[in-house]
Amino acid sequence: MTVPIAHAGHWLSSLIYVVPVAVLVGLLMLDRVRNRGREPEDEPPDVGEPGDGEPSGPPDEPAPPPAATP
Repeated sequence: MTVPIAHAGHWLSSLIYVVPVAVLVGLLMLDRVRNRGREPEDEPPDVGEPGDGEPSGPPDEPAPPPAATP
């Protein structure tokens, strides 16, 4: 007994949807492999997590002196 297979027109119409998705997924995977191990360019380096003894951001500015009242 042979298994019936749809004619080429059915396969071609399915490829119209599958090929662009496969190309996009392939390009995303290629980009991920190329950028593996690199630091992000637009983010500053980590200075520590809050609570580990290191400051987590810029120091607070001192409060301005109170205004003198006449």
